[in-house]
Amino acid sequence: MATNPTFGCLLINALRLKDKKIQISQSGGGGEKNGAPGPYRFISPNTKKKAEEELNETEETRNSSIEELRELISDKNLKCRTDDAFLLQFLRARKFNVKKACTRLETLNHIFMKSYSDVFADCDIGKVRKIFQSGFGSHLPYRDEEGAAVIFIKMSNWDANKYDIISVINYLTLLMLSALDEPVTQVSGLHVFLDLSGTTLQHVRCLTPRFLYLVAKGCRDTFPVRYKAFHLFNASPAFHYIWAVLKFFLTAKFKKGINLQRFPFIN
Repeated sequence: MATNPTFGCLLINALRLKDKKIQISQSGGGGEKNGAPGPYRFISPNTKKKAEEELNETEETRNSSIEELRELISDKNLKCRTDDAFLLQFLRARKFNVKKACTRLETLNHIFMKSYSDVFADCDIGKVRKIFQSGFGSHLPYRDEEGAAVIFIKMSNWDANKYDIISVINYLTLLMLSALDEPVTQVSGLHVFLDLSGTTLQHVRCLTPRFLYLVAKGCRDTFPVRYKAFHLFNASPAFHYIWAVLKFFLTAKFKKGINLQRFPFIN
C-alpha cells in the first residue's frame, strides 16, 4: 500500500472510477430543478440568484476569494488541486469565508493524507465497482423542488461478507465527490436518505469506533457540501449499537439536521 500519498493523487484514485465508466448518477439532462445530477456545468439565473443571496457569491467575490484561497493553500503548503472549480466547492460550502473554506480543505487533506491514509491510499476499483452494482448507494434521478441533489443508501444491500469497510468508505467517498462535481449541487445542497432496514450485527462489527468517527467527521466538517438534511428510517435493532457510538461524534447542530423516523430508542 502506498504511504504518504499526495492529496491530489488520492482524489484521482477515486476519480479513476469514472474512467471505468461507473455511472454513479443517471444523467438524464433536463433542467437543474428536476433533472438528474448529470454532466451539465451551467447555473441557471435562479441558481445564480440563490448563490448571491445565500452564499454571498458574486463575480467579484468569486474571483478574489479564489485567489485568496489559492494563496493560503500555498502558504500552508497543502498538496491539493488549486483549479478554480475545485476551490469553488469549498468556498460555496463556507459561504465564501476564505478562512473557513481553507480550514475545511485542511481537514480533508489531513484525513486523506495522514489520519486515514490507510483507507484512501489504494482504491480497489474492482470491489468498489461491485458495491455500485449491488445497489448499496446512488444518486436519485431527480432533484428536489429547490434544486438539491438526493443520495439514497440502502444498508441491506451491503453484504458485509463480501465488501469490507474500507471499500465501502471508498465508494461512499466517490459517491459524495461525484455529487459535488455539480455546481448546482454546490449551491442548492444535498439530501441523504438512509434506509437502515437490514442493518445486522455484521455491520456493527465492521463499523468500529475508528470508522464511525471517520463517517461522522467526513459528514460533519470535511466534505465541501451544504447538507439540507439526513433522513434515517426503517432502523433495525442492530442500528441501536451503531447510533450509541456515532452520536458522540456528532455536534448538536449537526444532529438537528438528522430526520429520525420511527426510532423509539434514539434521543
